[in-house]
Amino acid sequence: MDVRRIGPVGAEVADLDLASLDGPADFAALRALWLEHGLLVFRDQQLTPGGLAEFAAGFGELDVYPFRPALDGHPNVTAIVKEAHERANFGAGWHTDGSWKPCPPSATVLHAVELPPAGGDTLFADASAAWRDLPAEQREALADLRGVYTPALIHAEGGAHAAVAAGRSGVETDADR
Repeated sequence: MDVRRIGPVGAEVADLDLASLDGPADFAALRALWLEHGLLVFRDQQLTPGGLAEFAAGFGELDVYPFRPALDGHPNVTAIVKEAHERANFGAGWHTDGSWKPCPPSATVLHAVELPPAGGDTLFADASAAWRDLPAEQREALADLRGVYTPALIHAEGGAHAAVAAGRSGVETDADR
């Protein structure tokens, strides 16, 4: 297994077949890498939906995404598909998966099956590092504020996904103003 830092957050793990992981010791090593780097990338993996769920379960209890149908026989695996002709994209705005839940999932596992030759990027950020990097006076000004985390902004009748279904972007951009 070869590990290479890929930016301020994240590491690429090469020379490892996720389908061949064998037991708690393997997952403990990967969990330690994940906690150290905040994000792990494993390229060119051949995983079935069941294999993906089995891999994810090595990190903890699996979640069920309530807003899209799961794959048949795999209640913890949801397909996110964007066809070439589609302009809008699922999850286009900044978000943290499941942050609205009383006990949010500790991680999300993504498995790209088919990628476009360019674009299609998913970007990641380290919110803890961003908080630590704020000047002390800004942290103090923000410390007592509370955010409202609700899936309604995205999933409700007038939310972003409804806008996408209607052919609008779902995420306001300068072009929408």
